[in-house]
Amino acid sequence: MASTEKEPQKRGPKKIPISVEEVGKLAALKCTYADAASWFDVSLSTFKRRMDDPELEELREAWDFGQGKGNVSLRRNQFKLSEKNATMAIFLGKQWLGQRDIHVNEVTGAGGGPIGVSVARETFRSRILGMRDRREPGRDDGDAER
Repeated sequence: MASTEKEPQKRGPKKIPISVEEVGKLAALKCTYADAASWFDVSLSTFKRRMDDPELEELREAWDFGQGKGNVSLRRNQFKLSEKNATMAIFLGKQWLGQRDIHVNEVTGAGGGPIGVSVARETFRSRILGMRDRREPGRDDGDAER
């Protein structure tokens, strides 16, 4: 008599397939892992686990390749926009060419002369010494032993 052994059933929910092609397209759109997990109707932890699985290395490669394509596409659109939009041209100049705005602020004292720092220093010193004297009566200057 032939034995009718059944193959043990796998536990847990049915494994949802994640398409390598769709992963690349989502990455090109600059989606986050959370966005992609929602797209495939899996939890974020499941998506991360599959991306890190050495047996599914093609998923990670598709993600990285898609991210690169997305960067190139974004740059292309920025450069195209910079032809008509001065703000975008300025932004790209700062990001890629090291251009920057220069702001010069000059502070002067009365009549355009130097600021009287010595007056401020003496005022500050007298206030500090006054606070110390109120806390520690009997001390006369900073030379006293501690």
